[in-house]
Amino acid sequence: MDPFDLRKWPGFQSAGGNASIPAIIDQICLDSRRIDSPYSLFVALPGKIFDGHRFVSQAAKAGASYALVR
Repeated sequence: MDPFDLRKWPGFQSAGGNASIPAIIDQICLDSRRIDSPYSLFVALPGKIFDGHRFVSQAAKAGASYALVR
């Protein structure tokens, strides 16, 4: 994936931090166990068995810098 600045996405909202600093991502993950870049975006999807929102803190511990949540 080519690096992308999340601030250019029309739906971007900062939930903290400095929104004037580029929010570059180079990986999008649905599984917190597969994060391998500090510039990862973890997408928390609700499911029938597991709710990805329960794994946001694990994604952060694994190195994801950003999360897309409801």
